[in-house]
Amino acid sequence: MNRERVKKLIDCYGADTDRWPQKELAAAIRLLDASPELIAYQDEARTLDKLLTGHSVAMITDTNVLASRIMDNLPQQSRPSKTGYIRYASAAAIALVFATTWLLQPTTSDIPFSEPTEIAQTEFEQWAWEETFDQTPMAMIDYEEPTDELSFMEI
Repeated sequence: MNRERVKKLIDCYGADTDRWPQKELAAAIRLLDASPELIAYQDEARTLDKLLTGHSVAMITDTNVLASRIMDNLPQQSRPSKTGYIRYASAAAIALVFATTWLLQPTTSDIPFSEPTEIAQTEFEQWAWEETFDQTPMAMIDYEEPTDELSFMEI
């Protein structure tokens, strides 16, 4: 038993030693009687105990009466008007329309779409020309496609 444990007993069970656990009671009373600090601590707790036991709480069985007492004691609060709600709702609707139209816009590209077979054919023709003649074909440099096989051969 030490001073901190006696203080803990006073805090938990009150100043009245009759409420303390029997296992610790004898050692706690010996330490309490020998310490003026613990006696003062017990006296403060006794004052608090008297305040708590002297206070009575009125029993209210009607919950409506209790609710009205609570509501009457609340500070007055201003509530937003219906026009305030309409403003917020219309702003939210406008933002929603804007966001959905912006997000759902089709993506456009400056590069025209080419079929994969067209791309492969063009790349193959360029590769074949470079492998055969060891130079880049002029039609490929100017981005002009040869119109027929003869014009391709003339390059």
